[in-house]
Amino acid sequence: MVPYQLTLTLLQPLIHQMPGMQHVDAHVINTDLQARVDYLVKFIEFGPEDADALHGATPIVKPLVGAAVDAVYEKLFSFDITRVTFMTRNTGFTGKLSEKLEEINHDSEQIKFR
Repeated sequence: MVPYQLTLTLLQPLIHQMPGMQHVDAHVINTDLQARVDYLVKFIEFGPEDADALHGATPIVKPLVGAAVDAVYEKLFSFDITRVTFMTRNTGFTGKLSEKLEEINHDSEQIKFR
C-alpha cells in the first residue's frame, strides 16, 4: 500500500466523524467513470445553468479545445514533478509506458490514450 493510501485508510474513521464533510471513496472514483463524474460535478458545483452555458458556447469553444489541451500538456511537461505523473499507468491503459521523462510527449501512447 502506498503511503497516501495508508494515511487515507488510517484517517477514514476520523473523516466520517467530521460534520459537514462528505465521504468520497478514492478507489470508486478511480475505477468507476460515472462515480468520478458525479464527484466532480459536486466538487465544482456544476449545475444545469453551467451545462446550458457550455452548450451555448460550443460553436466558439470547440475549435479551441485541441490547442487548449496541447497548451496544458506543454505546461505539465515543463516541470519534472508534473511530467513524472505520466510514467504511472492510467486506468484502462494497456499500451507501452514511457520509461524516461524525456520520452513523454504528445506522441506518447499514454498521452494519446488520455
